Amino acid sequence: FVVKPWPKFKYGRFHTGDSYVVCNSYKPDPDKPKIAHDIHIWIGDESTQDEYGTAAYKMTELDDKLGGIAVHHREIQKAESEQFLNYFNGKIIYLAGGVD
Repeated sequence: FVVKPWPKFKYGRFHTGDSYVVCNSYKPDPDKPKIAHDIHIWIGDESTQDEYGTAAYKMTELDDKLGGIAVHHREIQKAESEQFLNYFNGKIIYLAGGVD
């Protein structure tokens, strides 16, 4: 399985046959240089165990690159957290199948 960048114009669109890694980086205190990170894996209804496992591994790999300070989250299609939905203005779009 290969990690592919997702074009900005497709943010908030998820294929039900895939799993995704989504990272949100932000400054908890605008007056300080420290950056915090939330890394989510999103699992589509039709995503395989191999795809989900790869996403989980890549989440950990990304956290390592960020210094091990990220908070990890698991999102399941149709049961996404409010925090996750807020990244996409409260709405996400499910697309059939998987990305080629």
